[in-house]
Amino acid sequence: MRDIVDRRNELSGNLSLGQELYFIERINKLLKEHESLRARYKHIDVRIVELDVGGLDYPSKLDRRRELIEALLERGKSRAAEFFSPDSRWPRVGGVPAKAVRVGS
Repeated sequence: MRDIVDRRNELSGNLSLGQELYFIERINKLLKEHESLRARYKHIDVRIVELDVGGLDYPSKLDRRRELIEALLERGKSRAAEFFSPDSRWPRVGGVPAKAVRVGS
């Protein structure tokens, strides 16, 4: 049962994120097509760096142990340089969550 609840929560979170990213991409596209919108809106660049940490299950979402938090912070620091790489730009083919968002529609 816990796995089902965890998956449901994951899908809900991904849906919200996907909707936000779709909206940003849509506004960016409209800005290219309609100069009049540039007075009210600005292009937004989105960058995504996946953490790639295995073994995080449902209980780990509630785990506030110092060791876990420090390990996550260290993993994030080790991936920080990737943020400035062209590979972190969204959307990208096969990227997460681009596969769940209707980019270019």
